[in-house]
Amino acid sequence: MDTPPEAATVLEHWREKMRKRREVALGFTEDLLHGESMDNVDADLLAALYNPAHPPFLNLYIRGKKHKDLRYFIRTRVGALPQLDSPEEVALINYDADAMDDGIWYLEHMGSELKSGTASSEEDRRLFATRSYKIETAISKNDHVFGTTVVTLQPLIEGERVLKFELLPNLRVTRVSDGEGQDLYFVQESRKEDGSFYVILPKGGEKGKEYSLTIQYEGDKVLQHAGDGSFYVRARSSWYPNLNGFGEHALYDLTYKVPRRYKVISVGKLKSESIEQDYAVSHWITPMPVAVAGFNYGAYTKLELEDHSTGYKISGYYLSQLPDNLRNYDVLRTMAPESMTKYALEQTRAQLQLCTYYFGKSPYDEIFITEQPDFTFGQSWPNLVYLPISAYTDSTQRWMLFGNINAGFSGFVREVTPHEVAHQWWGDLVFWRGYRDQWIFEGLASYCSLMMLERQDPVGFRMVLEKYRLELQKKNKSGAMLKDAGPVTAGFRLSSSEFPEGYEAISYGRGTWLFHMLRYLLKNGELADARSTERPTASAKAAEEPFLRALRRVRERYSGRSINTRELLAVFEEELPSSLRYEGKKSLEWFYEGWINGTAMPQLDSKNVKLLPKGRGLLITGTVVQKDAPKNLVTAIPLYGFTGKGDRLLLGMVFADGAENPFRVTAPAGIKRVVLDPDQTLLTQVR
Repeated sequence: MDTPPEAATVLEHWREKMRKRREVALGFTEDLLHGESMDNVDADLLAALYNPAHPPFLNLYIRGKKHKDLRYFIRTRVGALPQLDSPEEVALINYDADAMDDGIWYLEHMGSELKSGTASSEEDRRLFATRSYKIETAISKNDHVFGTTVVTLQPLIEGERVLKFELLPNLRVTRVSDGEGQDLYFVQESRKEDGSFYVILPKGGEKGKEYSLTIQYEGDKVLQHAGDGSFYVRARSSWYPNLNGFGEHALYDLTYKVPRRYKVISVGKLKSESIEQDYAVSHWITPMPVAVAGFNYGAYTKLELEDHSTGYKISGYYLSQLPDNLRNYDVLRTMAPESMTKYALEQTRAQLQLCTYYFGKSPYDEIFITEQPDFTFGQSWPNLVYLPISAYTDSTQRWMLFGNINAGFSGFVREVTPHEVAHQWWGDLVFWRGYRDQWIFEGLASYCSLMMLERQDPVGFRMVLEKYRLELQKKNKSGAMLKDAGPVTAGFRLSSSEFPEGYEAISYGRGTWLFHMLRYLLKNGELADARSTERPTASAKAAEEPFLRALRRVRERYSGRSINTRELLAVFEEELPSSLRYEGKKSLEWFYEGWINGTAMPQLDSKNVKLLPKGRGLLITGTVVQKDAPKNLVTAIPLYGFTGKGDRLLLGMVFADGAENPFRVTAPAGIKRVVLDPDQTLLTQVR
């Protein structure tokens, strides 16, 4: 049967669409599927052809009347969406940045696995394991980057010959060679097309055997000039050939050669510095495996702050000049970068002391706090923190900039430094297993910043939590609440055209609330147990809270390792008091199903409350009403009694697992009324 002549036209049109890449994506799915690490379909086909044992896979591209670009993937080897490190094998995506339903519609394991009970999100989708990187980077006076990376790796699967690296497409590979210096073939199309970088091995690698590749490359767009001595480091994780992204940890040996007026601040420990003609050379080594290497770059001035109590060496690096895009704001010309850097370092020291006290010492003896020209974006790499320039503004400058007291932005400035410093424990030392677990580290870093705020300003602590609560109740154009974007376990899938702010609101906002709930559930549960058994409560010392005992245990057990959500809850279950054991089980499965893997924000109320004399005390009965909640939602609610003088007493924990839930507790004489969760420790709707 002959191929219809129009088939060639259709194929060419499809190839043109599939290979197109914009430097700035228009939406979530474009960024996911056509970003820096977009698939080169031809290279993926080549990988399957080169390995006879490669399992079959399906990429289906559907054009319909209503939806012009649906993509259906079944990939059992690398996962349906390797850009997300997804363990799931099946995906359906609506690729349409202009539509309200743009996004990942379906992402799940194979039906056969679900039926047999063998589906697992713990599957390792890596084809090769990276052991180390040795990277030499030279930056010329026109910001052009020249790099050589030696990657040491081991095959995890027999027979695979094609390796896909994350590398900024503007960095053009000039040569790839093996450990013996023999040139290897590679694939890298135009930077405006599917310019992802693939290396082709001459034969399938032997599982477990160590190999090395040397990759040479050069190009632009790693750095973007922001002003006199100021640069945006745009390629945060793709400035070198990165094999598995954040999916594994490796050792790094890093050498930088840059114009001598500029300074490089890198992850790792500085081993040496020297001057070669007009260039400054620095050599850094990571003392332990890390997920990613990064650096900041510019005409920095260094400021140090001692921390005698913990022994950390804290260094701040600030820019003396404003970036070009902010020079027209007269108010910002009054910035005092040295004094504000000192303030940022004091915040850093306070958070380091708090986290060390609560969780134990970080393995990094040094921490570098660096200013960057981005106004509202911060990030934390191992022992290297990038702070937005807004973190160096004071309250007067912010007031003059916005024309009012912008509470939301002031809150961001106050929280960003302790949040990023907390990532040194949660995200850098202990890290996520997969995209479904990433919420743990954003929520926990945010909550650690709030715990520092709580010590300094308890009212401000409550205000931030209320801000998160109200944000989750905001409605989009179609009238849906932001909380309904999905559960925290959806990860980056929360972002869509319908909920463009879904990931930030859920992972940060709801994630913070989930840790707040866990903290006070355990605290109130422990108090309720003490009252019911008439034994003394645990010490009121903050570090001995059950919540903090559990987190310290997480840090001890998972240091240098990944953790998933259920493993995290298993540690918290070790602290679970009797009053929180739903149906008598020492399990937080009810919390996982209803609160972590759900979107609930119920309304709680009580009715038919009666205070009846019983002996020398009271018997209190009534009904807890739980509205706007899924039928299977289980909520553990602290029930407090109040005297006529306003004194209060925790009477017990009450479970609500339906619309109406009767309760029955005893209380001492003098209690005049009862209140559900008076401190608002539960993520409920504001009535």
